[in-house]
Amino acid sequence: MTFSTETRLELARLVPSRECCAAAELASLLMVLGVPVSGREPASDDLFRVNLGHPALARKVYNLVKRLLPRAKVLIHKNDATPRRRAFVVEVAAAKDELATALRAPVAIDRRGTLAPQRRCCRRAFLRGAFLGRGSVSAPSRDYHFEIAVDDLAAAESLTACLESLGQEGRVSRRKGAYLVYLKESESIVDVLSLMGAHQALLELENVRIVKGMRNRVNRLVNCETANVDKTVNAALSQLDAIRLIDETQGLSTLPPPLGTLARARQEFPYASLRELGESMNPKVSKSSVSYRMRRLMRLADSLRRAQKGQVES
Repeated sequence: MTFSTETRLELARLVPSRECCAAAELASLLMVLGVPVSGREPASDDLFRVNLGHPALARKVYNLVKRLLPRAKVLIHKNDATPRRRAFVVEVAAAKDELATALRAPVAIDRRGTLAPQRRCCRRAFLRGAFLGRGSVSAPSRDYHFEIAVDDLAAAESLTACLESLGQEGRVSRRKGAYLVYLKESESIVDVLSLMGAHQALLELENVRIVKGMRNRVNRLVNCETANVDKTVNAALSQLDAIRLIDETQGLSTLPPPLGTLARARQEFPYASLRELGESMNPKVSKSSVSYRMRRLMRLADSLRRAQKGQVES
């Protein structure tokens, strides 16, 4: 079972504590599944069907409808004629505008038919219902991605407005004839899972985030240490080459004692850092002094190379 399916099933088991939240959740679920809830486009014969992919989701819709419309006739059955991912159908028979009346109090409807939950608790339930209907979230071990697919722009605007009122910034894109309301940032996805009540999924995502963060930190430290080692080794090779040239050209004994001592220390400890070189000398020398003396040796080697090059050219 995928992480997205587990999250939806966890949310399907949640029971709204308030009637207004139950209405908001059902309104958004029907909205994303394409069932008219405004009362302007009633289904023929006062009957509408909701196709769902899992029995737990079908039971959720059944319980919400029975809670809001006690006198409605509600049936749930398996539909073998539909694809397996939508194998369960909830059929609701109610008076023409009864459903719209039940949903209109907690969820306002503007002229465009855009749904707008009035209370914060209803907005959380509204978001949960939309995710139950056509939402998905990537497994935390992969890239972070949360989305809800809807068929029209008005529904997408309803969801983005709901997210914005809850402090989240949802984005909208178009793909294969549908509008996608999505989030990419891990912090936003964590917040949305918490708002919807998917606490088990939230804990799993947070655990993976912690592991990922620790792994990334270790990788950064290793890469930084590797870069420092490479830098130290390359610098030591250049210094050894300069000292070898000085030794072959004029001999290390001709150097002033501070430079001669440093040159011999480098030969003895070819891959030591400047700080380690200073600590190996007697008396000990600071890193800054070692760096200054090493630059003098490098400049001397450069002058010897230029002299050799001038002799060859002449």
